[in-house]
Amino acid sequence: MEYQVSGGRTSIQAKYPFFNLGQELITPLDWSIQFHCNMGIWQWNPRIYLYQSARQKHGEILGFALRTELRFQAVLGANVLDELLLSPELIPETWKNKKILFLGTEYQDAQGEVRIRYLEYRNKNWIWDSVRLLDLLGWEFYVPLKS
Repeated sequence: MEYQVSGGRTSIQAKYPFFNLGQELITPLDWSIQFHCNMGIWQWNPRIYLYQSARQKHGEILGFALRTELRFQAVLGANVLDELLLSPELIPETWKNKKILFLGTEYQDAQGEVRIRYLEYRNKNWIWDSVRLLDLLGWEFYVPLKS
C-alpha cells in the first residue's frame, strides 16, 4: 500500500485493486448461473496460486473430478475473470501459455450442460472461453485459488 500525506490529510492507495466477488455476474446469452461462490471483497494479487492436479501433469482429469479435488478450497469465480478482461494489464505474463479455469462459477448452457469459463491468451488478446464439466482437462488448465 502507498500512503500519501497532503495538507495534513492521509490517503491510502492500494497497489492492487479490490474486487467485489459478490457482484452480479455477466451471464452469456442463453446460459444461467447454476452455482457461484460469493466471497465478498478481495484484493487482487498477481502472485496468486494456480492449482493443477497431479493427474493433469501426467495426463487428463475430468472437470467433475477436479471440482471434487478442490471442494474445500477457495476457488475464484467468473467475476474475477470479467474484471481481468476489463483490466488486462493486471494479468501476469506467466499466464499466457495457460488456460485459467474459474471454477467458482458454474453455468448451465442452453443444452443443459454445466460449463466453466476460463481465461486464455489467444491471437495476442485475452479472451474467455468455456469447457463442460464432463470434459477432460489437460496440462494447460490451472485453477486460481483465493489467497
